[in-house]
Amino acid sequence: MNYRYIFVLASGRSGSTLVQGILNSIDEVKISGENNGVHRRLIESYSLLKRAIHRHAGFSHEVETPWYTIGKANLEDFGRELRLAFEKNILQPEPHHKTIGFKEIRYNFPTRADLEHHLDTIREIYPSAGFVLNTRNINDIILSNARAKHAAAERHLRQLNQWLGEIAGERDDCCLVHYDDYVANPARLKTLFDFVGAEFDLARVNAVLARPHSSVTSK
Repeated sequence: MNYRYIFVLASGRSGSTLVQGILNSIDEVKISGENNGVHRRLIESYSLLKRAIHRHAGFSHEVETPWYTIGKANLEDFGRELRLAFEKNILQPEPHHKTIGFKEIRYNFPTRADLEHHLDTIREIYPSAGFVLNTRNINDIILSNARAKHAAAERHLRQLNQWLGEIAGERDDCCLVHYDDYVANPARLKTLFDFVGAEFDLARVNAVLARPHSSVTSK
């Protein structure tokens, strides 16, 4: 396997659960479902600590200072323990799982730079991490969200779908998969399997595609 960790990023109703199922068709891979943005908050806590150390460590030696002892904070250990706690308590891999991760749709960042910073921070904590970015025809995403009565703002859906496509073309640690493409021609998923480092089995992929996943295939 090329990566120990795989993170699937997508907007809601874009086929991300189907991508989750496709990746889980690989024997040594376990991709969990959503965690309600818990992991994003862990990453943000690491970023906040890093910023505090950078800005205030030089003024934290005296007990009278407002940032007392922040300069002694161990950022590397903090990040490592966040990763291990998330892996142990949420991802819960089995010994045979060489690649683990999860898919999430809660990425309503205000700017593309904020999203990219999030990915960069993940790579600091998870050095062997890859990102699978899933997109879909934006009008179908919007329509499916409306049918499912999701509260996602159309502006956020449009932004994220666009940003994922752009970012995937600029980073070596990203693989773009487009729902409309792989549903029409499952063989196009070979690039995903090459990215993960797994053998592509078209029959196994077709078996996954034949099963409903989050009902997105019927909407």
